[in-house]
Amino acid sequence: MLTLRTTATRTAGALALLLTLGGLACSEGGASGKAATPLAARKDGNGQPLPPGVLARMGSNRLRHGGPVNALVCSPDGKYLASAGTGKVCIWDAATGNLKHRFDFKGDQLRPVSLAFGPAGLIVGGRDGDLSHWVVVDVKHGKILRHIELTGPPVFPVGLVVSPDGKLVAVQEQGCGFIRLYDAATGKQTLRFKLEVQGVFLAFALDGRQIATAGAGFPLDTRIHIHDTTTGKRLHELKKGASPLMTALVFSPDGNTLASVSANGVGMGEGGSVKSVTLWDLRTGKELHRLHAEPWHSPAFSPDGKAIATAVIIAPDYKTEMKLWDVTTGKVLGRYGSGFGVTAAAFTPNGKTLAVAADEGTIHLWHRATGQRLAISANPVSSVVQLRFVGDNQLLGGADDLIIWNATTGREVRRLPNANLFGRNAIGGAILSPDGTLLASHDDKGKILLRKASTGKLVRTLEGSEDTLWHLCFSSDNRSLYSIDNHTTIQIWEVAAGRRVRSLREESGRVGGFAVSPDGRWLASYVVGCDFTLSLWDLVKGQAVRRFPTRLIYPPCFAFSKDGKRLAVAGVLESGDTWEGRVEIWDLTTGRQLHAFRAHHERVDCVAFSPDGRMLATGGDDRTVRLWEVASGQQRGVFKGHEDIIHAVAFAPDGRRLAASSSDAPVFVWDVTGHSSGGERP
Repeated sequence: MLTLRTTATRTAGALALLLTLGGLACSEGGASGKAATPLAARKDGNGQPLPPGVLARMGSNRLRHGGPVNALVCSPDGKYLASAGTGKVCIWDAATGNLKHRFDFKGDQLRPVSLAFGPAGLIVGGRDGDLSHWVVVDVKHGKILRHIELTGPPVFPVGLVVSPDGKLVAVQEQGCGFIRLYDAATGKQTLRFKLEVQGVFLAFALDGRQIATAGAGFPLDTRIHIHDTTTGKRLHELKKGASPLMTALVFSPDGNTLASVSANGVGMGEGGSVKSVTLWDLRTGKELHRLHAEPWHSPAFSPDGKAIATAVIIAPDYKTEMKLWDVTTGKVLGRYGSGFGVTAAAFTPNGKTLAVAADEGTIHLWHRATGQRLAISANPVSSVVQLRFVGDNQLLGGADDLIIWNATTGREVRRLPNANLFGRNAIGGAILSPDGTLLASHDDKGKILLRKASTGKLVRTLEGSEDTLWHLCFSSDNRSLYSIDNHTTIQIWEVAAGRRVRSLREESGRVGGFAVSPDGRWLASYVVGCDFTLSLWDLVKGQAVRRFPTRLIYPPCFAFSKDGKRLAVAGVLESGDTWEGRVEIWDLTTGRQLHAFRAHHERVDCVAFSPDGRMLATGGDDRTVRLWEVASGQQRGVFKGHEDIIHAVAFAPDGRRLAASSSDAPVFVWDVTGHSSGGERP
C-alpha cells in the first residue's frame, strides 16, 4: 500500500527563512530595556543570518551539517552538495559552501539514509520504525513536493536505497527476501522479485539498470548477486570468499566494477575488526584487487571510474586519511588528510574535487590533483570542545587547532596549529594553560607532553603510566597539572620541575572525571563504584573531606563558582524508561545539596557559573542553552538556535555574554542580559 502526501503551499520567503535557520531559533525570557537594533537582523561575517539573541558567530557555518552524515551527493550540474543524517538534510552551494536549505525531519517524519539527485528533484529516502518512505525536494526553491510512505511487509533497517540517477527506490522485505522497486517520482511499484540469498546491503548501478545485493544472514552467506532492475533476472554471482561480513556496496560509474566493503577473517571472529575494499570485474566475475582500508562508509569512485577513494585509519592517534587508489593497478594515487572518522564521500561531476564528511558532521573539499584542502571547507575542521574568554573580549576555542577570536566581531585573531585535539577527552587531546604558554596532551603510552603553545615545540615529558586516562587539567596559577592514572588515582604534577608531587587515590571505585576550584583549594571527582558519589578533596591537606551521593549515572561535567563555595555537577539521570538531563548544586562549606533539578530533555553536556556566581549556564543534547538562577534554582532563559549537541559554554568576564559551541554553529556568543523569566522548562 502507498500513501502520497503533497506538502501544503507556503510563502516562499517564509519557507526559505525557516529552512535557512533550520527551524525556529529564539531566545526566550523577559528581556528588559530597549534594544537599539532587532537581534534577528544580525548577520555573521560571512553574511549568514544569526538566530535571535546571538551577538556574533565565531568561525563559519559553511559545510557544517550538525551531527554525523550518512549520505553525501553532488548534483549532476555541480552546483549543489547535499548531506543527510541525524534527522535532517542540508543542501549547500558547492561554489561557496554556504547553506541554501535545511530540512529537519522530526518525530515520525523521516530518518534519512539515502539520497540522490534525479529528474524530479532531490530524492531523500529514509525510515521510521517499520515504515519506509521518501520525499521529493525542489532544490532550487527549497520545497518538499511529495512525501511518499510505504506500508506492507516490514523492510530491513538498511534495506532502502535510492538509485544514483534518482529514478528508482529499492526496499528489501524482511524474512521472505523480496526486493521491491518503485518509481521515485510517483511512488508506483515497478517490480518485485525474490532473492536467492538473504541480502541486507543494496546498491544500484549509476544508470539504475542493475542492483547488487550481498548476503548477510547467519550463517553468513558469501555471495554477491547482481540483478536486472527491469526483469529481476540474476546477471552475476560473485563469491566473497573469506570476507563475508559486508558493510557496503558501490558500482563504478561505467558499471564494469563493483566495490564491496567487508571485514576480513571468517564471520565476526579472527580478524573481524580489520576491513578491506574488494574490487570486482563484473565482466569476468573475478576479483581485481583487495585494498586495505577502514571504511564503514561507501567508497567513492571518480566519475571516470578509474580511481576509488577510501578511508584509512592512521596509528597511533586513530585519525583518518583518505586514499585514492588506481582501480586497474591497485596502487595509491594520492592522500587527503581528513583528520577524523569518515562517514561519507563523493566526487564532484568533473572529478576535480573530493568531498568528505567527517564523523562530527563537518564536510571538507579536497583538490584531487594537489591534495590541498579548499578554503570553503568547514572551519574549524572539528567541533569546538573547549571554550573560555581570554581577557575582556577575546574567546579561546579548542578544536582541531586552538583558535582565539575577537568575541565582538567573530574575527580570528590567532591560531595555534597542530594542537592535535582529537575529540573532547581522547588520546592526544590538548589543553592550553591559563596563561596561554603551554599545551598539555598525552600519548597512547601514558606520557604527558608539555609543548610551547606558540611553536608546538616539546618542552618536557611527564612519565605517567600506560593506563593514564583522558582527563588533564591545569591549575588557575599555571603551576600544577592534574591527571588520572590507573583509573583510580589523581596525580598532581609540578609543571616547572616536571615532577609528580602528590597522588590522590580513590579507594571506593574508579575516577570518572574531576575539576579543580579556581582558588586551587578544592578538587571534586566523580567516582563510579557500587554507588555513584562525588568526592571533595582538600588539596592543601591532600585528603578527601566530603562525600556527596549523586543520582547521575554517567560521568558528569563540573563547575566551581569563582569563590570556590559552590559546586555544580551536571549529567544524565535514568528516570524509568527515559533519560533526564539533571543538575545538582552543592554548598561545599556545609556539604548540603542546594538544588537538584531537571535541566534538559536529554543529557547535560556542559555547565558554567557566571563570574558573580549568581547564574548558571547549561548546554545539552537537546540543542538548547539554558540559564538558571543559583539562589532559587529557577530557569531564567532558554536559547534556541544550535542544530546539534552543545559541547561547551563559557561566560564573558562581564557576565553579560555567554559563548556556546556545537558542531554546526560552531560557536555562538549569546546576549544574556535582561533575562528575568524562564521560558519553557524541559
